[in-house]
Amino acid sequence: MPVASPENTPPSPRRQGSDPGAPPRDSLTPDEIRRGKRIAAVAFLGLVASWVLAASLQIIQQVLFPEVVPSPYPSCEAGLKQLRRAVDEARHSAAEGDEDPDEALARFRTALQPEWRYLEGIRATCQAPEELAGLDALERLRYAEEHAVRREAASLAALRRRVDLGVSGAGQPAAGREPKEAPKETK
Repeated sequence: MPVASPENTPPSPRRQGSDPGAPPRDSLTPDEIRRGKRIAAVAFLGLVASWVLAASLQIIQQVLFPEVVPSPYPSCEAGLKQLRRAVDEARHSAAEGDEDPDEALARFRTALQPEWRYLEGIRATCQAPEELAGLDALERLRYAEEHAVRREAASLAALRRRVDLGVSGAGQPAAGREPKEAPKETK
């Protein structure tokens, strides 16, 4: 294989604006490639970091500095009574309707919303230890009721499907079916 010499190699195109005395360049140098990759990485990481920072600030703001809607109730006791009434109404609202647990939960939360949006304002009016204990118990009741709505809606949906299929849970034969004989016990 013949060795290429400077006399028999074709001249390569020169970049515009390059020094006429400088050797022609066809590609970027390794330093230029590294610099370009570094700039792209810094730009990408800057975008990711700004998104993470913005999301973190929003979470911190909602957790540590919640918006306090002032309580329209004159006292802590009046606010607690309204919250309790809202839980009772929400439980009854969730019990109405169809078989879908998600819809029952949505009805429960919607029924809670008018009074429970004042929770932080009511908390601010409750200063005595008994009032704070009552508020804590009421919040626990709310979450227990919400959990019960999910569980009961799911089990009620299954029971309603069984009844719709003609299986009676009360020991009575469904319409058009003969009762099954009970298994005989052996002694």
